[in-house]
Amino acid sequence: MTNLQYDDPKSLFERRDEIWEKIAALTRAWSTAELLEALLSVDIWCGEVKSHRQAAEDPQVRHMGTITSYDHPKAGTVKIVGPAVRLSSTPPTVERAAPLIGEHTDEILSQYGFSQAEIRNFHDSQAIASEARQATLGN
Repeated sequence: MTNLQYDDPKSLFERRDEIWEKIAALTRAWSTAELLEALLSVDIWCGEVKSHRQAAEDPQVRHMGTITSYDHPKAGTVKIVGPAVRLSSTPPTVERAAPLIGEHTDEILSQYGFSQAEIRNFHDSQAIASEARQATLGN
């Protein structure tokens, strides 16, 4: 006999917390491996949800080189998930960190025609961020 109390999308949505608790209670007694085996044996697509550490240490993730790193000027070596799309002729790389606050400000202002004196004035009046100013703010 089917359980009609969850038989329509509106009920499923409105009672989602109740459903979640029932499923959690039923599955707590199972190990992850047992539950995966049971679900897969009846053709229910499923997979283990891993923690960040478990995912990073997964043999397939390591084999695919999914986790990459770069050297950050302040934080040191930073590990990140690399680009998802990999083309054989143009493989993507992560070569550097995102710019620090104000790192390219002077260069950009110069390209827009501001003189060095004007840029210095912007810094002096704290109208723009600079690395020295960020250091005093604790950022």
